[in-house]
Amino acid sequence: VDRKFISIAMRFMKAKTPEERATVDLDTHYTE
Repeated sequence: VDRKFISIAMRFMKAKTPEERATVDLDTHYTE
């Protein structure tokens, strides 16, 4: 598993609200 994926997963776990999760999700799409 690549380290970027782990850091994104950690951010997703910390994101309490759907808005925060959406932001993390957008980041993953833009960094591909």
